[in-house]
Amino acid sequence: MKTNNSIKRFLLGGITSCALFGAFQANSLAAVVIHDTFTTGTFGNRKPDTINTPNLTWSSGWQGSGTQIPSLEGGRLRTGFNSWHYLDISNSATLTKPTEITLSADLTVNNIQQNNFGAGVALGFYSTTTGTSAQHNFNGLILEGEFPANTARISIWLNGTRIDAYTITSFDKAASYNLKYTVNTSTGSITSVYLNDTAITLNWKTQTNAGIFTDANTNYVGIWGRSNNSVDQFGYIDNFKIEGDFVVSQVPEPATVSLLIGIAAFAGIFIMKVRR
Repeated sequence: MKTNNSIKRFLLGGITSCALFGAFQANSLAAVVIHDTFTTGTFGNRKPDTINTPNLTWSSGWQGSGTQIPSLEGGRLRTGFNSWHYLDISNSATLTKPTEITLSADLTVNNIQQNNFGAGVALGFYSTTTGTSAQHNFNGLILEGEFPANTARISIWLNGTRIDAYTITSFDKAASYNLKYTVNTSTGSITSVYLNDTAITLNWKTQTNAGIFTDANTNYVGIWGRSNNSVDQFGYIDNFKIEGDFVVSQVPEPATVSLLIGIAAFAGIFIMKVRR
């Protein structure tokens, strides 16, 4: 009889432990963890509509009013004048950043004109969200507007400085260009860049990017549109993705927690009765 009681206690304890552990387990995700096609939902308090494993919500800021306010238009994010949008991927109780993070998005400059001050649509990171303009606290790549005709460039914004990095010929300002790149937060460098699925090499003129994209400088993933105070200029962003080996903790819903507590309590009472 004692042997049977011991077996029962062992099994009940194991079941309870497994249930509680399973509810709070963490999973490493070597895949797309965020994908927003901007097709469904609204702009305010927006959550990515296709994949949102970490359960993040967009935050935004902008200057201006009326048509200068960013919006969803034709299944894309319309953004310009001076507007910025970001997702919090900083380390927390439920999310751990990987060393390598890949960002990608379809960028369209539309009628934004290049002006040597970073006017265009951008994809990158914010170190903090205390800025009052799109480029404040931002490091990343910008698809700049057309200039001269049929020509555009990709520039990089590093610590408040814009650097020419790549020239696009036969450029179509109405077309969508998929920009994808990976950063290593250990070295702080960009490790690869793709334009429309073709690897490209960025040309640095005055400095390298080492030590820029560190863990501290990649707390927020950001996208923005900026037209240097030209209120009638705007671009589009679509098909936004974040990829990497993020560790996402599966925190149970309150109802699940209550159920598990009930199971644990029942198991405890039963074990006490068995001991008697």
